[in-house]
Amino acid sequence: MRKAILLLALIIFLTGCTQVKESMREAVDENDTTPYQVSVDSDMSLSDVGDWLNENGLVASKGAFMSYMSEEGLDGKLQPGEYTITKAMSLKEIAEMITKVPEVASTVRLTIPEGRENREIAKIFEEAGMFSAEEFLKALKEESFNYDFLDGLDRQYGYEGYLFPDTYEFYTDSTPRDVIEKMLDNFDHRFTQQMRDDAREKGMSIDDVVRLASIIEREGADHDEFSIISSVFHNRMSIDMKLQSCATVQYIIEERKVNLTYEEMAIDSPFNTYVIEGLPPSAIANPGLVALEAAIYPDDTEYFYFVAKGDGENTHYFAETYEEHQMNVEKSGDL
Repeated sequence: MRKAILLLALIIFLTGCTQVKESMREAVDENDTTPYQVSVDSDMSLSDVGDWLNENGLVASKGAFMSYMSEEGLDGKLQPGEYTITKAMSLKEIAEMITKVPEVASTVRLTIPEGRENREIAKIFEEAGMFSAEEFLKALKEESFNYDFLDGLDRQYGYEGYLFPDTYEFYTDSTPRDVIEKMLDNFDHRFTQQMRDDAREKGMSIDDVVRLASIIEREGADHDEFSIISSVFHNRMSIDMKLQSCATVQYIIEERKVNLTYEEMAIDSPFNTYVIEGLPPSAIANPGLVALEAAIYPDDTEYFYFVAKGDGENTHYFAETYEEHQMNVEKSGDL
């Protein structure tokens, strides 16, 4: 009988211990969601974390915390990081949070070629499976970014011209805003202070440079010719002569035709440089560094005309007079 009584007492004691142990692992106050911020550094021990949790009343006791971590095999798996913990969290929830190994985000490497329009860049991201072209174009018109070179720009054009062409490494879960900001950061870095100062001395705003560079980028193919093409447009603007760039019409019709019709060249649009004088209201593509530099530093020429040679080399004939230009047109076969 005595043994039975002792056995019963032991069972009651162990049951009580188990219940106490389990209660110490529950949330201190499941209704208290006041956030406590803790920064776990790589040199902090589990004991240090236990002290902080206990001092802030986030666990029933340091002992309960240390015991749980040991029993679950988590005492050597503390992960450095910034954590938000509340009294409404159980020991299990706290332990899982501070020992969870961060997932390594996958990345995608994408090349944004020079001279692409925003709509074309949007398709690159869509085809990479990051987000839809529509989401990207919407973000360009609705998101705000804090860069001095964007001040005063008309948002309806979606920062056309400022998405710097380059090869990028993006996280696959990047948002359109993340991507746009990275490309704008690149523009801000590559468009140097010296370039900004030199443009200002020539009476050009950054947007003037970008708009002209986008036309140069789309008209040219051989980088060696960019500064010569730039000189043609600078010479024309100096005498209020229309730029007459086929690339601006191609931007309007969203088609890169070799030959435009007279009807297309007569389209009534602020982008049609056969109709308007000077630069269009925004860039027509996103130019690279060579085109941007060419817009600021044109060659010193007397050229007012150019036409593609049509020889497969993507180079041009340049002319000072309309008569000479007409002879070049005949040579190129561009009639």
